[in-house]
Amino acid sequence: MRYFSTLLFCLISFAFQAQNFTVQTGSQPFSPLTNVQPIAWPIGWDDEETVIPIGFNYSLGGIQHDTLILSSNGYFLTADQNYEFNPYYVDLIGVGDETSAGYVLEGTEGNRILKIEINNAGFYEDTTETARTSFQFWLYESGCWETRIGPSVIVDTVLIFENYPGPFIGFVNYAADSVLALTGPQDAPIALQLDSIDFPSLANAPEDGRVYTFCESNQTTGIEMFAPDFGEVYPNPAHDLITVKLPCEPKTNERLAVLDIHGRTVFQMETNQLETSMQLGHLPRGVYWIQCSSFSFPGGKIVLN
Repeated sequence: MRYFSTLLFCLISFAFQAQNFTVQTGSQPFSPLTNVQPIAWPIGWDDEETVIPIGFNYSLGGIQHDTLILSSNGYFLTADQNYEFNPYYVDLIGVGDETSAGYVLEGTEGNRILKIEINNAGFYEDTTETARTSFQFWLYESGCWETRIGPSVIVDTVLIFENYPGPFIGFVNYAADSVLALTGPQDAPIALQLDSIDFPSLANAPEDGRVYTFCESNQTTGIEMFAPDFGEVYPNPAHDLITVKLPCEPKTNERLAVLDIHGRTVFQMETNQLETSMQLGHLPRGVYWIQCSSFSFPGGKIVLN
Protein backbone atom coordinates (compact mmCIF):
# COMPACT_ATOMS: atom_id res chain seq x y z
CA MET A 1 0.00 0.00 0.00
CA ARG A 2 1.27 3.49 -0.77
CA TYR A 3 1.67 6.15 1.87
CA PHE A 4 -0.02 9.53 1.49
CA SER A 5 1.88 12.75 2.01
CA THR A 6 -0.76 14.06 4.42
CA LEU A 7 -2.40 12.71 7.55
CA LEU A 8 -4.80 9.82 7.01
CA PHE A 9 -8.08 10.88 8.55
CA CYS A 10 -9.69 7.49 8.93
CA LEU A 11 -8.65 3.85 8.91
CA ILE A 12 -11.46 1.31 9.07
CA SER A 13 -11.27 -2.46 8.73
CA PHE A 14 -14.19 -4.77 8.08
CA ALA A 15 -15.14 -8.18 6.74
CA PHE A 16 -16.81 -8.20 3.31
CA GLN A 17 -18.02 -11.40 1.73
CA ALA A 18 -15.30 -13.63 3.25
CA GLN A 19 -12.58 -11.12 2.35
CA ASN A 20 -11.05 -8.46 4.59
CA PHE A 21 -10.58 -4.89 3.43
CA THR A 22 -9.28 -1.64 4.83
CA VAL A 23 -10.40 1.82 3.74
CA GLN A 24 -8.17 4.87 3.98
CA THR A 25 -8.99 8.53 3.42
CA GLY A 26 -6.26 11.02 2.62
CA SER A 27 -5.28 13.71 0.14
CA GLN A 28 -2.70 14.29 -2.56
CA PRO A 29 -2.51 16.86 -5.36
CA PHE A 30 -4.44 15.65 -8.41
CA SER A 31 -2.05 14.92 -11.29
CA PRO A 32 -3.56 14.44 -14.78
CA LEU A 33 -2.46 11.24 -16.50
CA THR A 34 -0.07 11.36 -19.44
CA ASN A 35 0.35 9.11 -22.48
CA VAL A 36 -3.16 7.74 -22.07
CA GLN A 37 -5.09 5.55 -24.47
CA PRO A 38 -8.15 7.69 -25.29
CA ILE A 39 -11.59 6.30 -24.51
CA ALA A 40 -14.09 7.26 -27.18
CA TRP A 41 -17.75 7.06 -26.23
CA PRO A 42 -20.53 7.78 -28.74
CA ILE A 43 -21.86 11.32 -28.95
CA GLY A 44 -23.60 12.44 -25.78
CA TRP A 45 -21.63 10.40 -23.23
CA ASP A 46 -24.90 9.51 -21.51
CA ASP A 47 -25.33 5.95 -20.20
CA GLU A 48 -22.65 4.72 -22.59
CA GLU A 49 -20.31 1.78 -22.03
CA THR A 50 -17.03 0.56 -23.44
CA VAL A 51 -14.70 -2.36 -22.65
CA ILE A 52 -11.02 -1.93 -21.87
CA PRO A 53 -8.31 -4.44 -20.90
CA ILE A 54 -7.09 -4.37 -17.30
CA GLY A 55 -3.60 -5.38 -18.42
CA PHE A 56 -3.22 -8.04 -15.74
CA ASN A 57 -5.39 -10.63 -14.00
CA TYR A 58 -7.25 -9.02 -11.11
CA SER A 59 -8.48 -11.56 -8.55
CA LEU A 60 -11.94 -10.98 -7.16
CA GLY A 61 -14.45 -13.51 -5.88
CA GLY A 62 -12.11 -16.36 -6.73
CA ILE A 63 -12.11 -15.33 -10.41
CA GLN A 64 -9.34 -13.76 -12.48
CA HIS A 65 -10.69 -10.70 -14.29
CA ASP A 66 -8.85 -9.25 -17.29
CA THR A 67 -11.33 -6.65 -18.62
CA LEU A 68 -13.60 -3.94 -17.27
CA ILE A 69 -16.83 -2.48 -18.65
CA LEU A 70 -16.55 1.28 -18.23
CA SER A 71 -19.72 3.31 -17.88
CA SER A 72 -19.89 7.03 -18.53
CA ASN A 73 -21.88 7.29 -15.29
CA GLY A 74 -18.77 6.74 -13.19
CA TYR A 75 -18.86 3.04 -12.44
CA PHE A 76 -16.82 0.09 -13.74
CA LEU A 77 -18.15 -3.49 -14.00
CA THR A 78 -16.25 -6.75 -14.24
CA ALA A 79 -17.06 -8.63 -17.45
CA ASP A 80 -19.27 -11.14 -15.60
CA GLN A 81 -21.19 -8.14 -14.15
CA ASN A 82 -20.98 -9.57 -10.63
CA TYR A 83 -18.77 -6.80 -9.24
CA GLU A 84 -18.98 -3.05 -9.67
CA PHE A 85 -16.41 -0.43 -8.67
CA ASN A 86 -17.84 3.01 -8.03
CA PRO A 87 -15.14 5.68 -7.92
CA TYR A 88 -17.68 8.49 -8.48
CA TYR A 89 -21.15 7.17 -9.21
CA VAL A 90 -23.64 9.81 -10.32
CA ASP A 91 -25.46 10.42 -13.61
CA LEU A 92 -22.65 12.01 -15.66
CA ILE A 93 -22.79 13.26 -19.21
CA GLY A 94 -20.22 14.42 -21.73
CA VAL A 95 -19.98 18.09 -22.61
CA GLY A 96 -18.82 18.16 -26.20
CA ASP A 97 -15.06 18.28 -26.72
CA GLU A 98 -14.63 19.62 -23.18
CA THR A 99 -15.03 16.12 -21.70
CA SER A 100 -12.34 13.52 -22.24
CA ALA A 101 -11.31 10.13 -20.87
CA GLY A 102 -8.43 7.72 -21.16
CA TYR A 103 -6.47 4.98 -19.45
CA VAL A 104 -2.88 3.90 -19.00
CA LEU A 105 -1.14 0.84 -17.55
CA GLU A 106 1.88 1.60 -15.37
CA GLY A 107 4.34 -0.38 -13.28
CA THR A 108 6.13 -3.70 -13.57
CA GLU A 109 4.70 -7.22 -13.34
CA GLY A 110 3.30 -7.87 -9.88
CA ASN A 111 2.98 -4.13 -9.17
CA ARG A 112 1.02 -2.87 -12.16
CA ILE A 113 -1.70 -0.22 -11.89
CA LEU A 114 -4.51 0.42 -14.36
CA LYS A 115 -5.27 4.14 -14.20
CA ILE A 116 -8.47 5.52 -15.71
CA GLU A 117 -9.25 9.23 -15.90
CA ILE A 118 -12.40 11.20 -16.72
CA ASN A 119 -11.96 14.95 -17.20
CA ASN A 120 -14.55 17.73 -17.09
CA ALA A 121 -17.63 15.52 -17.14
CA GLY A 122 -20.96 17.26 -16.72
CA PHE A 123 -23.94 16.18 -14.66
CA TYR A 124 -27.13 15.03 -16.37
CA GLU A 125 -29.39 16.79 -13.85
CA ASP A 126 -27.48 20.09 -13.92
CA THR A 127 -29.83 22.57 -15.55
CA THR A 128 -27.22 25.33 -15.30
CA GLU A 129 -24.86 23.29 -17.53
CA THR A 130 -21.90 24.69 -15.57
CA ALA A 131 -21.09 21.91 -13.05
CA ARG A 132 -18.05 19.75 -13.85
CA THR A 133 -16.03 17.01 -12.21
CA SER A 134 -12.77 15.15 -12.87
CA PHE A 135 -11.60 11.96 -11.20
CA GLN A 136 -9.35 8.93 -11.58
CA PHE A 137 -9.88 5.25 -10.80
CA TRP A 138 -6.73 3.25 -10.02
CA LEU A 139 -6.86 -0.56 -9.96
CA TYR A 140 -3.79 -2.17 -8.37
CA GLU A 141 -2.51 -5.60 -9.30
CA SER A 142 -1.85 -6.05 -5.56
CA GLY A 143 -5.61 -6.03 -4.87
CA CYS A 144 -6.35 -2.40 -4.00
CA TRP A 145 -8.53 0.11 -5.80
CA GLU A 146 -8.64 3.85 -5.42
CA THR A 147 -10.61 7.01 -6.20
CA ARG A 148 -8.70 10.24 -6.80
CA ILE A 149 -10.79 13.40 -7.02
CA GLY A 150 -9.73 16.21 -9.34
CA PRO A 151 -10.92 19.78 -9.87
CA SER A 152 -14.70 20.17 -9.70
CA VAL A 153 -17.31 22.87 -10.07
CA ILE A 154 -20.32 21.97 -7.91
CA VAL A 155 -23.22 24.40 -8.21
CA ASP A 156 -26.10 22.61 -6.46
CA THR A 157 -25.49 19.27 -4.72
CA VAL A 158 -29.19 18.41 -4.35
CA LEU A 159 -29.71 18.99 -8.06
CA ILE A 160 -26.66 17.29 -9.55
CA PHE A 161 -26.59 14.35 -7.14
CA GLU A 162 -30.31 13.73 -7.67
CA ASN A 163 -31.53 14.60 -4.16
CA TYR A 164 -28.49 13.07 -2.46
CA PRO A 165 -25.85 15.28 -0.80
CA GLY A 166 -22.92 13.66 -2.62
CA PRO A 167 -21.80 10.83 -4.93
CA PHE A 168 -21.75 7.10 -4.18
CA ILE A 169 -18.17 5.90 -3.71
CA GLY A 170 -17.73 2.21 -3.01
CA PHE A 171 -18.14 -1.31 -4.29
CA VAL A 172 -21.08 -3.57 -5.17
CA ASN A 173 -21.12 -7.37 -5.05
CA TYR A 174 -24.18 -8.31 -7.09
CA ALA A 175 -23.52 -12.02 -6.58
CA ALA A 176 -24.09 -11.57 -2.85
CA ASP A 177 -26.40 -8.51 -2.91
CA SER A 178 -23.92 -6.56 -0.81
CA VAL A 179 -22.68 -2.99 -0.89
CA LEU A 180 -19.57 -1.43 0.62
CA ALA A 181 -19.78 2.36 0.66
CA LEU A 182 -18.51 5.57 2.20
CA THR A 183 -20.84 7.97 3.95
CA GLY A 184 -20.51 11.00 6.18
CA PRO A 185 -18.22 14.02 5.64
CA GLN A 186 -16.02 13.78 2.55
CA ASP A 187 -12.84 14.45 4.54
CA ALA A 188 -13.53 11.87 7.29
CA PRO A 189 -16.15 9.37 6.07
CA ILE A 190 -17.19 6.14 7.69
CA ALA A 191 -17.49 2.85 5.81
CA LEU A 192 -20.79 1.00 5.58
CA GLN A 193 -21.43 -2.61 4.69
CA LEU A 194 -25.03 -3.27 3.62
CA ASP A 195 -26.56 -6.64 2.89
CA SER A 196 -28.74 -5.18 0.16
CA ILE A 197 -28.29 -3.24 -3.07
CA ASP A 198 -28.75 0.20 -1.54
CA PHE A 199 -26.62 3.16 -2.53
CA PRO A 200 -25.55 5.41 0.35
CA SER A 201 -23.66 8.58 -0.50
CA LEU A 202 -21.15 10.98 0.94
CA ALA A 203 -22.65 13.86 2.88
CA ASN A 204 -21.06 16.40 0.54
CA ALA A 205 -19.08 16.60 -2.68
CA PRO A 206 -15.45 15.43 -2.32
CA GLU A 207 -12.89 18.18 -2.71
CA ASP A 208 -10.02 18.42 -5.18
CA GLY A 209 -7.16 16.15 -4.11
CA ARG A 210 -9.24 13.81 -1.96
CA VAL A 211 -8.11 10.17 -2.17
CA TYR A 212 -10.08 7.10 -1.05
CA THR A 213 -8.21 3.79 -1.04
CA PHE A 214 -9.78 0.34 -0.60
CA CYS A 215 -7.35 -2.53 0.03
CA GLU A 216 -7.66 -6.19 0.79
CA SER A 217 -6.18 -6.82 4.22
CA ASN A 218 -3.49 -9.39 4.96
CA GLN A 219 -5.48 -10.52 7.97
CA THR A 220 -6.96 -14.02 7.79
CA THR A 221 -9.96 -13.55 10.09
CA GLY A 222 -12.90 -11.18 9.96
CA ILE A 223 -12.60 -7.80 11.67
CA GLU A 224 -15.42 -5.68 13.00
CA MET A 225 -16.55 -3.04 10.54
CA PHE A 226 -15.47 -0.23 12.85
CA ALA A 227 -12.32 0.23 14.90
CA PRO A 228 -12.29 -1.70 18.19
CA ASP A 229 -11.85 1.42 20.36
CA PHE A 230 -15.31 2.67 19.40
CA GLY A 231 -16.77 2.27 22.88
CA GLU A 232 -20.40 1.23 23.21
CA VAL A 233 -23.86 2.13 21.92
CA TYR A 234 -26.74 0.52 23.76
CA PRO A 235 -29.38 -0.77 23.66
CA ASN A 236 -29.03 -1.90 20.07
CA PRO A 237 -31.54 -2.32 18.50
CA ALA A 238 -33.29 0.57 20.26
CA HIS A 239 -36.70 2.20 20.13
CA ASP A 240 -36.06 5.79 21.13
CA LEU A 241 -33.39 6.29 23.81
CA ILE A 242 -29.77 5.21 23.27
CA THR A 243 -26.62 5.69 25.33
CA VAL A 244 -23.22 6.34 23.78
CA LYS A 245 -20.20 5.39 25.89
CA LEU A 246 -16.90 6.82 24.67
CA PRO A 247 -13.65 4.82 24.91
CA CYS A 248 -12.31 7.32 27.45
CA GLU A 249 -13.28 10.51 29.25
CA PRO A 250 -13.16 13.37 26.69
CA LYS A 251 -10.85 16.27 27.52
CA THR A 252 -12.89 18.72 25.46
CA ASN A 253 -16.39 18.78 24.03
CA GLU A 254 -17.05 16.08 21.44
CA ARG A 255 -19.70 16.44 18.74
CA LEU A 256 -21.83 13.35 18.38
CA ALA A 257 -23.74 13.11 15.09
CA VAL A 258 -26.34 10.62 13.92
CA LEU A 259 -26.15 9.96 10.17
CA ASP A 260 -28.74 8.30 7.97
CA ILE A 261 -27.92 5.77 5.26
CA HIS A 262 -27.10 8.59 2.82
CA GLY A 263 -24.61 10.27 5.12
CA ARG A 264 -26.91 13.13 6.09
CA THR A 265 -26.74 14.37 9.68
CA VAL A 266 -30.21 13.95 11.19
CA PHE A 267 -29.33 14.70 14.83
CA GLN A 268 -26.31 16.06 16.65
CA MET A 269 -25.26 17.22 20.10
CA GLU A 270 -22.15 18.05 22.10
CA THR A 271 -20.91 16.23 25.17
CA ASN A 272 -17.97 16.19 27.57
CA GLN A 273 -19.18 13.09 29.39
CA LEU A 274 -17.99 9.51 29.21
CA GLU A 275 -21.61 8.38 28.72
CA THR A 276 -24.27 10.41 26.89
CA SER A 277 -27.93 9.62 26.25
CA MET A 278 -29.67 10.53 23.00
CA GLN A 279 -33.43 10.70 22.44
CA LEU A 280 -34.00 9.48 18.87
CA GLY A 281 -37.68 8.59 18.97
CA HIS A 282 -38.45 11.32 16.43
CA LEU A 283 -36.40 9.59 13.70
CA PRO A 284 -37.93 7.13 11.21
CA ARG A 285 -37.27 3.48 11.97
CA GLY A 286 -34.18 2.15 10.25
CA VAL A 287 -30.38 1.94 10.32
CA TYR A 288 -28.20 4.87 11.40
CA TRP A 289 -24.54 5.50 12.13
CA ILE A 290 -23.09 7.50 15.00
CA GLN A 291 -20.00 9.57 14.40
CA CYS A 292 -17.84 11.44 16.89
CA SER A 293 -15.78 14.52 16.08
CA SER A 294 -12.71 12.76 17.48
CA PHE A 295 -10.86 10.81 14.78
CA SER A 296 -10.13 8.13 17.40
CA PHE A 297 -13.86 7.43 17.58
CA PRO A 298 -14.94 6.73 13.99
CA GLY A 299 -18.54 5.67 14.62
CA GLY A 300 -20.96 2.84 15.21
CA LYS A 301 -24.09 1.33 13.74
CA ILE A 302 -27.45 1.60 15.51
CA VAL A 303 -30.83 0.12 14.55
CA LEU A 304 -34.07 1.87 15.51
CA ASN A 305 -37.15 -0.34 15.52
